[in-house]
Amino acid sequence: IFCGYDPTWVCSFCKTENFQNFKCNKYNCGKNKDQSKDRDFAEKIQKKFEKEVEQIQFDRDFGNKLQLETIFECIICLEKLPIDDQFQSDCNHIFCNACTRKSFKMDVKNRKIPIICPQMGCNNEYSDAKISQVLPDKDFRLYLQISREIGINKNKNIHYCIRHGCKYACEIEPPLKKFCCPICNTSFCVICKATPYHNDYTCEQYGNWKRDNIQRERK
Repeated sequence: IFCGYDPTWVCSFCKTENFQNFKCNKYNCGKNKDQSKDRDFAEKIQKKFEKEVEQIQFDRDFGNKLQLETIFECIICLEKLPIDDQFQSDCNHIFCNACTRKSFKMDVKNRKIPIICPQMGCNNEYSDAKISQVLPDKDFRLYLQISREIGINKNKNIHYCIRHGCKYACEIEPPLKKFCCPICNTSFCVICKATPYHNDYTCEQYGNWKRDNIQRERK
């Protein structure tokens, strides 16, 4: 403090006179405390800023990771699509539903059954349950019908009714030869296709008898 009546400098902390040429310990202590508070406050602000920067970077990285986890690339059309639009088979090949549906429909149309994975070189066969997830009801029913027909054709003991328009089929294992259709009541021999069935005759005997009758009728 400087007095106008008495030109003497007095320290406001320690009341020491002639203070202009030095600083007391209390003054230095007070000044150091103020500087320490300012430094602590600055460090607190800096840490808060750094924490906010870290949070922003984390949110950005997490968002990018989340985006990658919710998007996939179809290996047929090479489109990047939402993960909900993917079809994944047991062989771990991933396609979009549109490409899978198109491939399955083409296989059904061309009667290429069983349906296998569209990936070139992969022979994984799809189950009926997997196929039903992609094909519409109408196409899936057609698939089941063709699958049944192909399965029947591969089984030598499965026979169709020979009457026109009747699609009934059943399995007849040897030595049985007589086919009796419960739908149209047609009976025939599954070996020679003679109808009605030639009871008490072999196929050869029935064939000879039929041939002789035809010759006699011509005379």
